[in-house]
Amino acid sequence: MTNSGADVVVMIHGLCCTGDVWRNFRGRFEAGGWRVSTPTLRPDCRVVCDPPPALTRLGLGDYASDLEREISRIVRDTGHAPALIGHSMGGLLAQMLCARAPVRAAVLLAPVPAGRSSVVVRSLWALRDLLRPASRHEPFRIGRRAAFHRLFNRATPAVREREWKALVYESPRVARELAVDRPQADPRAVSVPTLTIGGGKDRFVPPRVARRVAARYAPGGGLYREYAGRGHWLLDEPGWEEVASLCVEFVSAAVAPRAEP
Repeated sequence: MTNSGADVVVMIHGLCCTGDVWRNFRGRFEAGGWRVSTPTLRPDCRVVCDPPPALTRLGLGDYASDLEREISRIVRDTGHAPALIGHSMGGLLAQMLCARAPVRAAVLLAPVPAGRSSVVVRSLWALRDLLRPASRHEPFRIGRRAAFHRLFNRATPAVREREWKALVYESPRVARELAVDRPQADPRAVSVPTLTIGGGKDRFVPPRVARRVAARYAPGGGLYREYAGRGHWLLDEPGWEEVASLCVEFVSAAVAPRAEP
């Protein structure tokens, strides 16, 4: 399905990442006629080396507010609310935005869940393990060994090395929120079509957690798709094209005008 070019999709990156991680998906959506926004959250603070002290004060609420302003700009410029695609931490931010901002559809790729539950807490020990280097006061960057094992386990060696080198410093406050005090996103406030995608070999957001996220939005028609042999890095693992094509197809169908009965 080809888009008219008037609609925008906002792609929200994950922990320690930048908007550059969407290079593959951006190309697929642009080829389908979409306008694409891939903002890097707080690029003045979230840098590859020598992060400023201001980074320690940032939380998920700050990131969500920044994205709300981007959504407002898009609505003002185009007259249409955008669709969202969020990966990992970006999937959590997308859930928050769906509940409080004008959005037309959302894809949640290997999303960190909103809120707390016993099932989710037991399943996210990998998340706490990955964030262990984060102290209570200092910005942190995910280490090479942890990144290769948890994030890029199903990616090619070249992609692993490239993506790890591109990781930026992150706020320790954000790390604590992801691991312990995740914000709530009331599923009753989400009225737009959603698609949650999980990887069967994901070592960061296990598939049972992705299924739990999808189940929250199922009463409103939310869909779920799981790729058995994929890991967390759905953005650039072998077979990423299939995932990207599914995202284009779902979002295009979700925002397509419906004929009058």
